[in-house]
Amino acid sequence: MADIFGQATSTLGQAVRVTIPASLTHNLDAMHRVTGNILKELGCGACHSGFDIRYDVLRDFVVDAQGNLKGATGGAVTAK
Repeated sequence: MADIFGQATSTLGQAVRVTIPASLTHNLDAMHRVTGNILKELGCGACHSGFDIRYDVLRDFVVDAQGNLKGATGGAVTAK
């Protein structure tokens, strides 16, 4: 849903998009730390009232001229 200016809106409050690397998605301590930092930036480190925080997982990759797969931040991607 978007308002008349094309900004994302939500029935829960003002939408805030946070893009995180996939490596953090299953790390609860890291997600708590990220969320705390976002809340501080929004003005209150203890609550998110009025904000609908949406987490997007970064899944973009780049291939260099030699055909090596890189993560979006430029680091080499290793198979797990």
